[in-house]
Amino acid sequence: MMLTVVIQALSTADTTLCQLQNKSKRMLIQSSNNGANADFNAIIADTF
Repeated sequence: MMLTVVIQALSTADTTLCQLQNKSKRMLIQSSNNGANADFNAIIADTF
């Protein structure tokens, strides 16, 4: 029972993180620029 709760919480957190990343990526003007994407991914990794 406890394990199920933990899995659900992790799943919810993962979904929220994906939504935050998608919103941030849309706000990143140069999303097609690989250099900008690499920098952005590094920022996301440092932030979360």
